[in-house]
Amino acid sequence: MVAGLKWYPILMILTWQKVAPFIFIINLVERVPSLRRLVFTLGGLRAIVGALIGLNQTKLAPMLGASSITHRGWVSIGAVCGGFWIYFLIYIGSLLLLIVALRRQRVFIAGLLTLALRGLPPFVIFIGK
Repeated sequence: MVAGLKWYPILMILTWQKVAPFIFIINLVERVPSLRRLVFTLGGLRAIVGALIGLNQTKLAPMLGASSITHRGWVSIGAVCGGFWIYFLIYIGSLLLLIVALRRQRVFIAGLLTLALRGLPPFVIFIGK
């Protein structure tokens, strides 16, 4: 879906439009504790599926879309474990910096931020995961 969009609409789709559904999931998990295991399991499956989809992408925008699926899984796990807002804010910040670097054509910084979104050890999202 994000393959044909420009960078700022991609940013809006991959970040702010997820807030309301995640707040719903957090409230649902808090009110119905028996759903924790289901949300945790589905979040893990979503993280795996998004990673597998991302392996087949050659362009950056579809790769970010697949990465977004993976991050939704991690955020779902965070909703169950209590670290939702920390991880989600780190993700939004990293994605925002990546979009700004891409718009300004800062190739090296964009490459580092792309690695950061993958969750490699020296980067901030690794701590969130």
